[in-house]
Amino acid sequence: MKKTKIRNTITALCMATALSAMPMTTAVADDNDRQGGDGRDISELAFMWWQHTMSIPSSVNPLTDETGQFCSAAQRGDVWFLQTGSLPPGIGL
Repeated sequence: MKKTKIRNTITALCMATALSAMPMTTAVADDNDRQGGDGRDISELAFMWWQHTMSIPSSVNPLTDETGQFCSAAQRGDVWFLQTGSLPPGIGL
């Protein structure tokens, strides 16, 4: 249990470090630029991504999965977060 907690903490720190190093854009032309394909606000989708990513143990976390083997881990509903892998029938991008 303690090893899993440490591993999850290290994974979270690595993700936070990687995200903080990514260039951010500050210009937004209009509200349509802040929406995903289904009309959800980008901030809502970002929140959902963090909830999804942090809920998965690092041993099966799609964020660290290089093969796509775990791309369906904890995916549910009509929004899926993909790094590698494929969608099942009926799930759109």
